[in-house]
Order: sequence, then C-alpha cells, then structure tokens
Amino acid sequence: DVVVPSDSFIEIFVKEGLLQKLDKSQLPSLGNLKENFRTLGFDPGHDYSIPYLWGTTGYSYDTAKVPGGRLEESWKPFFEPPAELKGKVVALNSIEELFIPATYYLGIDECTEDAREAQKVLDLLL
Repeated sequence: DVVVPSDSFIEIFVKEGLLQKLDKSQLPSLGNLKENFRTLGFDPGHDYSIPYLWGTTGYSYDTAKVPGGRLEESWKPFFEPPAELKGKVVALNSIEELFIPATYYLGIDECTEDAREAQKVLDLLL
C-alpha cells in the first residue's frame, strides 16, 4: 500500500513501526530529485519516504475591507488584529502552518527546543 503522510508524521510513523523500508532498486527516478529534496531531516536517506509534493501557504487580505487599505507589514495584524478586523481573520487549522509565523511574531527562534518558548507559541495559538 502507498500512504501520503505529511513530513511531520514520517519520523513518528517510522518510530512506531508503521512504515516499511523502501526498495530503492524499484525507484529508478529517485536520482532525479532536486538537490534541496535529497537530504530531508525527517528521513535523510529516503529509507521510508520520497517527496511527493511541495508547496507554501500564503496569507493575504482584501485592501478594500481594511481601514486605510493597508496593514502593518508584520505578523501583528494577524495575531493581534485591529478591532474592526477581530473575528474576521481566518487560518488553516494546522500547527504545521502556524507554528513558524507564531515564532516570528513572538520573536522566538523557529527551531527552539526550549519548552517554555514552545509553550508561549502554543498559548498564542490555542
């Protein structure tokens, strides 16, 4: 069977024994991966996974609905919207999409391993 988990689940699935090692001899196109996808932290040797797709999430706003037509160029309007926009900000319900923007907003290193800093991010998001 083929499964398509997000990158954040590969390491978990491997630790739980839920994935089999890939037979790379059956994957001749593996050598065609772009350089930046060849050594990914969650499965550096591609023993259990191969990148399937890549994308980004954009955040935008309708200038016609914003007083003055512009927002401050920071994460502040997203996490602390002005009164007239409270309750009107929408985001994907995904920690993977919001953790890094929250670290930027809070001034925390996005790769923090400090439990207190991670808790600050979670407190902001929850």
